[in-house]
Amino acid sequence: MTKLIYILRHGEAEYGGGFSGDFKRNLTEKGRTDIQRVGRILNSQYSKPDLMIHSPATRTSQTTQVIQEHFPASVIIKKENIYESSLTNLLENIKSVDDDKSKLMLVGHNPGLIELVNYLTDHPIYYLQPGNCVVMELHIEKWSFLSGNCGGIPAVIQ
Repeated sequence: MTKLIYILRHGEAEYGGGFSGDFKRNLTEKGRTDIQRVGRILNSQYSKPDLMIHSPATRTSQTTQVIQEHFPASVIIKKENIYESSLTNLLENIKSVDDDKSKLMLVGHNPGLIELVNYLTDHPIYYLQPGNCVVMELHIEKWSFLSGNCGGIPAVIQ
């Protein structure tokens, strides 16, 4: 049995704000358009996620709202610890997902997301553009079995 995870980097966001304003940056119009396109592609080719977990930052919350219009998840959870998250923290969040959920979407930020992708597969990618989504098939029966090199990447949606 396999699990499916969609790893979506937030859409393009406004510049500026410095460190203190980073959390509140909005999506640009291009960012919204890119996420709409990715959502339509995912909807035409893949099964909808059972669960979507996202960072509370403004741009990821907006990305979640836009993707939900085109590729809706059954349940959406905002997790404070996804913002500026380490690989270890992202893994803990995924491992805690209930096993009755077989398809998960994670909406977050680099560098954590790229570290996650490269940990889960032996075919690394070097950069995840804003608004891009990595589709991964994980060869695990339970989320708690998540480990390095347990998955493959059938697609990167751009």
